[in-house]
Amino acid sequence: MRRIGLFLFFLFTVVATAQPFRVLDDSIARKNLIKSPAPVYPEVARAAKIKGDVVLQVQVGEDGRVTSARVLSGPAMLRSAAIDAVAEWQFKPFLQNGVAVPVKVRLNVPFVADAVASSPRTAVVPAVKAEAPVEDADQEIAATFFALSDKCHTLVGARASTVEQAKACKEAALEADKFAPDSRYIERRSAYVYCATALMRNQELDEAVVYGSKAVSVVEQGHDDGSGSSAAYAVRGQAEAFSRDFSKADVNLTKAEEFERSALTTPAGLELNASYKAALRSLLSFHADVLNAMGKQAEAAAHLKQADALQP
Repeated sequence: MRRIGLFLFFLFTVVATAQPFRVLDDSIARKNLIKSPAPVYPEVARAAKIKGDVVLQVQVGEDGRVTSARVLSGPAMLRSAAIDAVAEWQFKPFLQNGVAVPVKVRLNVPFVADAVASSPRTAVVPAVKAEAPVEDADQEIAATFFALSDKCHTLVGARASTVEQAKACKEAALEADKFAPDSRYIERRSAYVYCATALMRNQELDEAVVYGSKAVSVVEQGHDDGSGSSAAYAVRGQAEAFSRDFSKADVNLTKAEEFERSALTTPAGLELNASYKAALRSLLSFHADVLNAMGKQAEAAAHLKQADALQP
């Protein structure tokens, strides 16, 4: 009973902390954009004719102001300029059930070297959009995906029947499969983590391992934060443990703990310190159960000691 109870608590912690803010589709975010100063093209990059898109994950507070920005990809010489510009952007507050809520938005900031005048202070474009134009097909996929994803999240959070959870989250994950493999990293990872979670709750363990591995494949592309990466490795490790593949579970849970420890030192980890510590604490405790099952009692005791040290 202890292991089952710990497992359910761990799953709740993973899905609660892996994505503490809703990640909005760019088309939705653009509707709320009211102020978007263009970035200043760095002189060195301009002279070298460095161009391209800088992709950022931006956190927007309840008042619509940008509170943080993290680079997902883009030319190194252009990243600081993109962050500096986006720091001045402002949105109308994003509402959920009539209440302003903080959100995360994936923004694409384009830099076109040929379009820059001789002045190093010339802006790239008159106004930078929250996302570069995308194909209509991607917009349609995104619209369908977010509706399915919201349903999955609601059912998992409400502890609906395990059959309903598994069905809804698998539909969202299948829709996420339609995104290009070099895009929508956060959305795809989240969809696969939730799907693996729901499948485990419905005792579909083999398929849960498959979706846990898909989540890991996304974070291995290097465009996710520590907590999100931790959730991917953790959910695969959990699925492997319940499939009694303890050796693989041990490896993946260790990786998950490493990412969660790293996440604790980031700005997000400092802001969400209690929930990040709770995630690490439950990880360590569950890992201890796995180690005990492997006959590694000393290592299990060490994990429990670390978990106890994280008690609030």
